[in-house]
Amino acid sequence: MVFDVRVRLSDLQWTVTADDGFIIGKKATVLRKIRGSVLLRRIGDALLDRLRGQTIPLVQLRADLCQEFPPAVVEDALRQFHSLQIIEYTEQAEESGPIVDHPFHDYFRSASTDPAIPLDRLRQSRIVVVGGGQLTAAATWELMGSGIGDVSVIPLSDVAGALARACNGWEVVPRVLPLMAFDDPGFGEELRQSDLVVMCADQPLSRLREFPQLNALCLELEKPWLCVALDGDRIDLGPLFVPGDTGCFRCLELREESHLPHRAEYFAFKRNIAAPWMVVNADSPPPALRMAAAMVSLEAVRILSRQSFPSTFQTLVELELSTYNLQTHTLVRVPFCDACGPQNRQPLRRAWSI
Repeated sequence: MVFDVRVRLSDLQWTVTADDGFIIGKKATVLRKIRGSVLLRRIGDALLDRLRGQTIPLVQLRADLCQEFPPAVVEDALRQFHSLQIIEYTEQAEESGPIVDHPFHDYFRSASTDPAIPLDRLRQSRIVVVGGGQLTAAATWELMGSGIGDVSVIPLSDVAGALARACNGWEVVPRVLPLMAFDDPGFGEELRQSDLVVMCADQPLSRLREFPQLNALCLELEKPWLCVALDGDRIDLGPLFVPGDTGCFRCLELREESHLPHRAEYFAFKRNIAAPWMVVNADSPPPALRMAAAMVSLEAVRILSRQSFPSTFQTLVELELSTYNLQTHTLVRVPFCDACGPQNRQPLRRAWSI
């Protein structure tokens, strides 16, 4: 099935340009005013003129705007207009098969005029689950029941027993690869062929040990990945890391470390996390495992189907199970992060020491 992405003005609100930006409103109410540069306002005028009363292909709109404005500015402007709900994307399929019975059919039908489109995306998607322990098995079980076409598991420990118990009774079982290290060529090849990588950690020590290694590999392969971790009675979901568009896990670590009260002690602890004698047992109750697995599965479905905007994009979702208090933390990219900063892609801009 081939999809034709088209662009139209949002039906939920109206937008007019002003001297120093845009005014966005609904019916007779002004909702907000967005201030921007003269160039952004000119792009907005050109965009509104082309989309007024019609829907046009995204490829054509992008090509028309790039003839008048720099391509990089056009891409950023389209992203901003979409996030502000000034424009919206629709997709039309050249051919559409019959709508099949599916657990998520009612959910998608309420949000889309053609439920077969997101379901078809899920069936064509390939996801790789990385991790060890009970959370990896629980997340794999949830993803297997979400309609995703291909679910593979790269275990970091022996999870065969947990996976067998979780998938007991399933006609289709996930493809479980042998134990591999992060620097194994087969590890990178599996990630390269996937659409999304999901990393699971049952306890905080696994998060500190394994997430930086996967972060470096996904940055090298330019592969998006989503993480979920358990820390006692807390679930940390996300962020969704998209190389080139968002910060990386190292950016998140640097932001977290800047707020620590005892940084010297923490850094001493991190220097010893690879020691074999340092062991932290997962102490989260089984319902917490199932809740974390369901959360990451639902978010993966939203990412792969592109039915709605992911809640974890540039956002860490933190759920306290003892109080059900949910907090979100925005991930801001560190300008010169030692993992994803521009100095890593442009050697001549690296810092020199004499």
